Amino acid sequence: MCQDQQQNRATGSSGTWFWPDPHNSKCRTVRSSQTRKTKGHTNGYASQSHIVFAFETPPGKEGYSRWQSSLIALLRLRLTNDSQPDSGAVINHEARLGYITSSEKAKEIDYIASNEQERRLLCHSTHQFQQETYDCSPVVIAVLYSLHHDHYIINIRLFHSSGKNGQGRLHFDGLGGIEDMYMTFITQTAEYTKVRMSLQTMFFPVVAAMLLRFSTLVRQYWGPMNFLQWALAVLAGILTILNCPLECLNLIADFEWLIMIDDFRYCLFRIAFLNFFHTLTDLHHKNNEQRAKAILEIMAKTSMNGRIFGINEREIILLVLAWLCVFVTAFEFVIRRLHDAMWIWEDCFGLLEIEHTSAFLLGVYCFWNVITCLLLIVFAPSPPRAPQPDLGSVMRLTPSPGHQGANPENGGGQRGELVPRRSMRRYPLLRQNAVDDAVTEDPDEV
Repeated sequence: MCQDQQQNRATGSSGTWFWPDPHNSKCRTVRSSQTRKTKGHTNGYASQSHIVFAFETPPGKEGYSRWQSSLIALLRLRLTNDSQPDSGAVINHEARLGYITSSEKAKEIDYIASNEQERRLLCHSTHQFQQETYDCSPVVIAVLYSLHHDHYIINIRLFHSSGKNGQGRLHFDGLGGIEDMYMTFITQTAEYTKVRMSLQTMFFPVVAAMLLRFSTLVRQYWGPMNFLQWALAVLAGILTILNCPLECLNLIADFEWLIMIDDFRYCLFRIAFLNFFHTLTDLHHKNNEQRAKAILEIMAKTSMNGRIFGINEREIILLVLAWLCVFVTAFEFVIRRLHDAMWIWEDCFGLLEIEHTSAFLLGVYCFWNVITCLLLIVFAPSPPRAPQPDLGSVMRLTPSPGHQGANPENGGGQRGELVPRRSMRRYPLLRQNAVDDAVTEDPDEV
């Protein structure tokens, strides 16, 4: 807490900046637990408009790295136990955000933004701190999605209070006495951004090449794509866009709007995957009455050879992987939302800490790419091969024309011919009857 000697509170970049530094001559520290008599102020206390709460992040000489792509600043009030706060108490404050490009604290602070806000707090005595004070619900002060500078400074002024009480503490209507104010900063680790960008750089050319190969083979051997092939192509195309490492632009310039593009890409991928999954599962079931029976038949006969109700073992494995990917994607969506707003659930669940989310999110991202590459390989049509004799071929002896009188024992008058068994055509995208695909012999074979 600092004391501002200026009578008029400053707004914008023309105001005086304060930061918590003992060598800073502009900041005269005022402790709320002690009475500070200042000449010229009513009741011997500094006016409420002269109190500035100053915060600096990160403290020390080392600054933020540009690989840390997000910063969330949460404001918390610590109230005294001498008075119970009203339900839904309102606090009015002015917040100013600035930055320092070097560790030299004596240099001027560059202005970023300022705003006067009115926030409603939820304070109750269950969140006690050392049996003397209790906390209020956190208030989001600033959210940055691009850390392009070394240090950030936040100055906060509180308005519309009822002055100070007899114990020298700031007293606000509906809140009681404010013992202290502190800020919580949540940042993204630089290692997560580096690993994610490395994975994007690795998967981007792989998925793009697989998609190009798939579309080329389909046009060459199948002609126009069917609905399932179009759904798979759209899924791979959106995943290619998701793999594009756009986050590297934040290393060059300050592009905070990239977070909106990133969220939009994730939403498009989830929609495309659900569309493909619905098409894949609906391919083998024509009506609702047969779905439960078909699933039971598939689960009971997965170890049998051949095709069962138009579904071979390869497609069963793909369905299982697709179901697994659906559950993993849904769990990833829930974990991401819980992690991005952990402080919201504090009143319901207490202190909610979700650990190892970075490893889980990166694992889900790799799983998406692996599944998509497998689908592009499996559903791509194979080039036709020239017929070749195999171990299942039989020898047929046919009479040679013009040699009817030759000796059959010496093979004269007859010629040998390899007759292969009828090959089984594979259509992985079409339903077929298991009987039609059975391998049969030519009735003329001997």
